Amino acid sequence: MKQSFLLVLFILAASLLLASVKELVISELESQTLNSSIHFGEFLITATFDKTVVIEPHSKIASDGTAFTKRLKLGGAGTAEYRSIHFKVDGPATVIVYLISSSSSEDRKLDLYKVDGTLVASVPALGQTLEKQVFEITEAGTYYLASPKGGVNIYYIRVEEKILPKELVISELESQKITSPVRFGPFLITATADKPVDIEPHSKVASDGTTFTKRLKLNGAGTAEYRSIHFSVNRAATVIVYLISSSSSEDRQLNLYKLDGTLVGSVPALGKSIEKQIFKITEPGDYYLASPRAGVNIYYIRIEEEGSEAVQKPRPAWDQVPTPKIVSVKVDENDPNVIIITFEVVTGFEGADLATIEILDEQLNKLDEILVGSSKERIRQVSYSPKRSGTYHFKVVARRTDEELSKDSEIQKFSFLLPLSAPKVEAYTRKNNSLLVEWSEVKEAEKYIVEFKRADEDSFKLVADNLTTTFCTITDLIPNVEYDIKVTAVRGEQAVSGYLRKKVAETEERKWKFIRFGQTTYDDTNRIEFLEDGSIRLHACIYDPNTLQIVKKGGKFTDFFDGISFYYTEVNPYEENFVLTATFHVDYINPTPDGQEGFGIIIRDSLGVHGSTDLFMTNSAGIICGRMRRVLPDGTTQVIRPAMGTRFVYGLTPEHIEKNITTGATVVYNAFDWTPGKVVKQGDTYTLTLKKTNTGYHAILNNDPSTEIIMYDNGWKKLTVLDPEKIYVGFAAARGTVVTITNISFTTSDPKTDPPAEPEPLQAVEPVYRVLSPSTSGLENYKFVFFANADGKLSIFDEFGTKIVDGLKVTANIETDYQIKLKEGINKFKILFTPEPNYRTKSGESLSSYETKSMEFQVEYRYFANEVLYVSPTGSPDGKGTLESPIDIHTAVNFARPGQTIVLEPGVYKMRQPLVIHRGIDGEPDKPIVMKVAGDQRAILDFKGAGAGPLSSAFAILANHWHIKNLDVCNSDGNVKGINIAGHHNILERVNAYNNGDTGIQISGFSADPFEKWPTYNLILSCMSYNNCDPGANNADGFAAKITVGPGNVFRNCIAFNNVDDGWDLYSKVETGPIGVVVIENCVAYNNGITFEGRTGEGNGFKLGGEGIPVKHVLANSIAYNNLGSGITSNSNPATIVMNTTSAFNKKSNYALYGRSNVERTFEVKGIISFKPGAADIVELASLLEDPTNYFNGRNINGEIVSEDWFESVDITITPTIDEHGYIDMKGLFVLTNKAPCGVGAVLPSFSIGCITCPTM
Repeated sequence: MKQSFLLVLFILAASLLLASVKELVISELESQTLNSSIHFGEFLITATFDKTVVIEPHSKIASDGTAFTKRLKLGGAGTAEYRSIHFKVDGPATVIVYLISSSSSEDRKLDLYKVDGTLVASVPALGQTLEKQVFEITEAGTYYLASPKGGVNIYYIRVEEKILPKELVISELESQKITSPVRFGPFLITATADKPVDIEPHSKVASDGTTFTKRLKLNGAGTAEYRSIHFSVNRAATVIVYLISSSSSEDRQLNLYKLDGTLVGSVPALGKSIEKQIFKITEPGDYYLASPRAGVNIYYIRIEEEGSEAVQKPRPAWDQVPTPKIVSVKVDENDPNVIIITFEVVTGFEGADLATIEILDEQLNKLDEILVGSSKERIRQVSYSPKRSGTYHFKVVARRTDEELSKDSEIQKFSFLLPLSAPKVEAYTRKNNSLLVEWSEVKEAEKYIVEFKRADEDSFKLVADNLTTTFCTITDLIPNVEYDIKVTAVRGEQAVSGYLRKKVAETEERKWKFIRFGQTTYDDTNRIEFLEDGSIRLHACIYDPNTLQIVKKGGKFTDFFDGISFYYTEVNPYEENFVLTATFHVDYINPTPDGQEGFGIIIRDSLGVHGSTDLFMTNSAGIICGRMRRVLPDGTTQVIRPAMGTRFVYGLTPEHIEKNITTGATVVYNAFDWTPGKVVKQGDTYTLTLKKTNTGYHAILNNDPSTEIIMYDNGWKKLTVLDPEKIYVGFAAARGTVVTITNISFTTSDPKTDPPAEPEPLQAVEPVYRVLSPSTSGLENYKFVFFANADGKLSIFDEFGTKIVDGLKVTANIETDYQIKLKEGINKFKILFTPEPNYRTKSGESLSSYETKSMEFQVEYRYFANEVLYVSPTGSPDGKGTLESPIDIHTAVNFARPGQTIVLEPGVYKMRQPLVIHRGIDGEPDKPIVMKVAGDQRAILDFKGAGAGPLSSAFAILANHWHIKNLDVCNSDGNVKGINIAGHHNILERVNAYNNGDTGIQISGFSADPFEKWPTYNLILSCMSYNNCDPGANNADGFAAKITVGPGNVFRNCIAFNNVDDGWDLYSKVETGPIGVVVIENCVAYNNGITFEGRTGEGNGFKLGGEGIPVKHVLANSIAYNNLGSGITSNSNPATIVMNTTSAFNKKSNYALYGRSNVERTFEVKGIISFKPGAADIVELASLLEDPTNYFNGRNINGEIVSEDWFESVDITITPTIDEHGYIDMKGLFVLTNKAPCGVGAVLPSFSIGCITCPTM
């Protein structure tokens, strides 16, 4: 069925193809006499038995020198039926004919007719010379050539069609529901009865001012068979689409496919605005547009093939365009909250490119503006909803993009009185048979009057008549009796009332509220449903119920801040203890979890603002499904996600919140079951209980008392820091979850009569004693490194019992080292560590055991005398490291010593396990260990199926002073990075990372290490990282230096492209604090956010921070283009330094420079070029806009506009490469010409001009 449908599509599409040039070359035809009609290619020659046409040899040279060897003889006058030449054109065309009269003594004519016989034009056929003559056709149709009276000889015909753009103007189509394939000109829209496409009225203005009156709704994901728009092209083409997401709170995308389903390109459909987006097609064929996962609305499509032209008259001069004027301003008859402004303005080709209505206050300060864009209509209307009463002024401003001056209407004044709205009233039963009445605030109300009566009474009784608050209490009521409550908002003589009928309950009612707040929360993902049976459903995502794939995530659980859907009640912690129990059914949970999804019951110290997406930290205690994390005695971290457990956050103060730091604060996770693989799945059901007692907070799973976990907080001091008067308890859902909550029970008790608090037991610390030095060595003098979390004494014995070290002093949490001389082969040692008997941690905790710990470890020492170690894919651990007897790569990195060079034989290395260069196997500053490939060739380390090494990476570089070059690292498993550098002073040169299951190349240390041990002074030089994608499509960057990174790390001359997340990611987290400054220079990020296979993610080019933490990262002399997100974003880092960069054609902003909360913005930005951003640049520091070297949104403060001629090329299909000298070759793309101002934009270095570098490492 599918194949036959595609065949139909192919036939339909093929019929749309344009033939831009048709030729009838007589010299190439066979000599013959035609006595019936016959086709020659796209020409039809008509003839009959008595009115023949002859093709015969005849050498002749035209007056312009063109030579011919045959002629076609129209032997006399012709008609449509005989002695005529027919052809068809799809639009305007030029017809070139070489011809001569068949009589040398008589000039004759050749006529061009429409197929109905209408004469179009005539040209002479001279008797003496063969001439080139030209006809012009202005419209599509079938035509024929014939002589009106005598014989004419034709030698050549050429029909050149003018390639006009193809347009699908939705506003010109009839409103309809499409349920089967329908063709509109050269476009075919596919649909089915159950997957329809709608064309409906919808007035909207695009961000560039273009106005539309209808939209085409692709009501969901599409394929070639349905919800798609098909077309064909004959050559390379540009496809222009105006579109928007069908969800205002979610950015979506539109994809361009070949007819066989091959993905060609992807553009965003933003949720907030209609944007003009562009696809590039490089080859002829049949194509279709479709959304890959959710609804997109399309307003206009235009296809411009190479060489296409629009037939247009000259545009009127700007000074000839009439000045706009306001016709009237009045209140909307149907809605007194709205003002209707009617105005006259000429827009479009004849007038302005766009127009705005400026709304001014009484002092003529601009309050707002409404973009109205271009339209064929001159009389236009817009509506405006003022927020308050007052005097307003309105002005129409018309602009052309290439004109400096606008055309402004006269200002019209209008006085507006905002109508009072009726208060929305709620009421709750309180103690002593009273009702707490609350109502919504009414704008401009001067006071409120509250009245009540029994429902069966006629007259209201006054409660209060001069309230300025929005609540009051009505006392002395009767239980189980209904009352009518009336709240009246008053302004002067005006009054509007709101009503509520409420039955007084026998017991006190709690007020429950829903709120959504925090990072990445949205109205459509984070919401609540109240079900008929009294249960509730919390949503924190949108998913496809057919595929169970997540469509959009909402919020996140993190250590110190959440983005959540939260249904809660307020509790006075000093007057109420409580037990909250409910059953959670997991309707959906992300099948590829990223560790930030979950649900549960949480007590919070404070709340965020409803609808805000700001980061909002708080202290909390909860029983949750989420990522559970703990550090094991061997120093490794165990993570289970998502699992059931508790999370206890405390220690945050108002100062922490103000400074956006977490220093000194604590988060503790405790899983109910730490068994690996014990995770929460869709369809699971859990009963969760969270109790508040005088002791603290108690979590119980599935009503089983043996599962109880206590989070101690005597006196509730840990959760009453940010809001000392209240705590907020309720149900939460985050990220990729939907849960139905039933059997809700909330009971309270009085702390004064509850059992007294149980003191928090002093926690005993588990001893952690570890050998940190490697188990292999290429050096005889081995540096033994030991770590303990307690003070004590260390002794070491060899395998014969000889004491090597006796009572070496060890200080808690500080590495202790000792030099040991090894013998070749296996060296076995026994270690005894005895902690100080009275040792206590800084917080006073004791050890759980003070016994002497006995440990055994061994070190293998192998000495390779040669300075060069040879490695091959088939090398053996027992090899000699010579060219004749190579070793394997693992042996090489385990036994290399300072100054040695490891030379890899070119080829593919099928890695069966991760490759790890362990700490301690170090080079030296003047003797680095070099790993390279023989000659200028490459070695490919293929990690498919190899699993994860340290730091979830395939290739972990934990050592110092290594120089690695000419390697490819690819195909690591899902959620496994290609390369992770955790050491210091290393160089990766000309290393490519691609097709990995997480970030290609990352610099990050261990989270358990202090800042001083985080990786420093590493150089990533002339590397490429591309097409990396994690299973969740939200984490795999090209390059990253994030979360646990020290100072001095540099990326230079590198390219990142087609990674599912970002090109570069320099993320900082509140939990771990600021990272060291990272420098990125002479680098390029493009096409990030979409992989070769079409998977999509966030897609920023350069992401320079996170979570509002100020770090002075430097991005210099670099280029970002055609990324799915922003080209260059501070990602809330308010201290970013950006110098001499070019950012262009990114689907969102080219530059997004913003911070978070009230942290000071200290951006340093100079010499930047923003060219054709997909959305307006975001710049939160005004001084950056005032610098004339900064061209945000394509222009600087002086009005100078970035133009295409500033660059040698803006063809983003060009692919940059790294040349033999290690420099990036842009092949002309965004290379600046002398039209660009000096000192702005990126000028990438080359071998000839050298490189401006940052300070050396």
